[in-house]
Amino acid sequence: MSQLTTEDAEILTRIEDFIADYASIPQPHFALPIALWVLGTYCFQKFDAFGYLTFTSASPGAGKTRMLEILDCLCKDAKLKAKITLAAMCSLIEQFEPTLLIDQAERLSKSEHNDFMACLLSGYRTAMPITIQYKGVAVDRPIYCPKAFALLGDMLDAARDRSIIVEMRPMRPRRRWYRPEAKERGESLRKICAEAVTHHSDDIDDAFANFAGLPFLLDREEEIWTPIFVLADVFCRHRRAELERAAADICATKRAEPKQVSTREGKQRADALRDGERLRHDLLALCGSEAGVRTGEVLGKLKEIHDAPWRNYAGQGLTAIKLAELLRPYGVAPRQFKMNGQNVRGYLRENLLESLRRTGPEAAVPVSAATDELTSDIEGE
Repeated sequence: MSQLTTEDAEILTRIEDFIADYASIPQPHFALPIALWVLGTYCFQKFDAFGYLTFTSASPGAGKTRMLEILDCLCKDAKLKAKITLAAMCSLIEQFEPTLLIDQAERLSKSEHNDFMACLLSGYRTAMPITIQYKGVAVDRPIYCPKAFALLGDMLDAARDRSIIVEMRPMRPRRRWYRPEAKERGESLRKICAEAVTHHSDDIDDAFANFAGLPFLLDREEEIWTPIFVLADVFCRHRRAELERAAADICATKRAEPKQVSTREGKQRADALRDGERLRHDLLALCGSEAGVRTGEVLGKLKEIHDAPWRNYAGQGLTAIKLAELLRPYGVAPRQFKMNGQNVRGYLRENLLESLRRTGPEAAVPVSAATDELTSDIEGE
């Protein structure tokens, strides 16, 4: 195997940093297989199969589309589409052998009996064209190329089996998305990826020919993960254990019951989570140095925050019941505690701090100047 240059050895870390700047992946170690998948788009023709990369969430606003936009900056000949017909997909593959990035792919969660799903059953494998009738003649059209999807809820089992699935949730990334800047950075990385794959083409062929398999994975999981591990053997052999951990964790999530989420239900859930996140910060700001805040008093104070939604929340203003409901997903509940020598019921400062330590202060929530000052306290206490 030829020696890696310094630039080649750093390429995966640079891709991971690019991803981390513009999107927050809930499990940071999942960034490595995503980076290797990106690198694989420059040499997918070398492999018998190349698994799909799928971003899902239980609610909108979790960063799924942003991940496709990031891949659009990084992958070889990327084509980002909001939905696509089977005919259009075949035409793109014939012309460009692109990396297809398909947003709003909810149709993959609804019916196995459609042409698009039938195409995906074999579209992750080479030498498996789809046959169509054209002017009375049977015509084979290619469907093999790297594909990534973003959708609300889960795919049907047939599509999930062929996918590396990353479940997203609303979190605040390190850097504001500014497309011209991202495209410029991505162009530099794409050039490095192409040069690295070209320079190590023989090494990739040898690693694939001598690949020993993945005994901790079974059947199709091993098939779709093989290109990722082959590329790791060439570009980051020292991170093999980290990649195995990520693969095991990602594959294990498929054992959960598939989620079917309507757009309306998903939006309501996303809004409630963002509001609960905002509430934790606002309550903590109102606690100040006190041990906690009383429910009755804090409702009025919350409604006085000029840029907050609590005065007219859901058309009637925030209530004690709704306050508790919004905080419940974060493990925060009203408690009895002492204040000025009296037993009162409300929310403890320490419970709010502990909840924020568990989830991190980086969640994707609008923050006022008052709540923004809390970040250093959360991280430092």
